[in-house]
Amino acid sequence: MSFAFLTASATDAVARSPMERQARAAGARFEVRDGWNVAVGYPKETAALETFAFADASHLRKYEKQFPKVTLFTLGEHFGDWQQAQRTHFADGGTFDQLYKPGGKAQ
Repeated sequence: MSFAFLTASATDAVARSPMERQARAAGARFEVRDGWNVAVGYPKETAALETFAFADASHLRKYEKQFPKVTLFTLGEHFGDWQQAQRTHFADGGTFDQLYKPGGKAQ
């Protein structure tokens, strides 16, 4: 692997994510942004694909013994839809505003 993109004289070097190969195999369209080759689109994108993303979670295995298993849930199972969650928790006066104390310390 070349680290040429880290040198001060590198002007046209492009950094690549470990996930680039999978994104390219899925037909991703790439653009160079801030020195990185970034997947910016996929063929035949639909509403369903807009919620799809690649994520490399392999580095998280080292934490499996440190932290308890967490049960995941969807937003809809507990909070309705995104608009309802926004109104309840993040709009002015919502749950976040009630809990957050600017400049305060965590309790």
